[in-house]
Amino acid sequence: VFIGGIAVCGIGCSAANLSVSGPGEFDSHFRGSDTGKISKGISGSLIGNYSYTFTVRNGSQSCSASGRFALDGTKGNVELKHYKDCSLATIISY
Repeated sequence: VFIGGIAVCGIGCSAANLSVSGPGEFDSHFRGSDTGKISKGISGSLIGNYSYTFTVRNGSQSCSASGRFALDGTKGNVELKHYKDCSLATIISY
């Protein structure tokens, strides 16, 4: 399952340092990345509840976005969208 942290705030705004924990193992694409994937953990299943954090940068300002999402085994992608003040915009699974 591919996971992406997305900053919703226009030009000069970005997401970084996505971290996800839950029943599956999370691997970021590279150090400081805003994306990664969840692969099967010890239990062999990805289904369950996950928590996440990532940094939203807006120019010289930054904050830490965090929250929870669930995987039910039917979707292959999750987008975690937060505004520049780190409040939740939406979580989309597809």
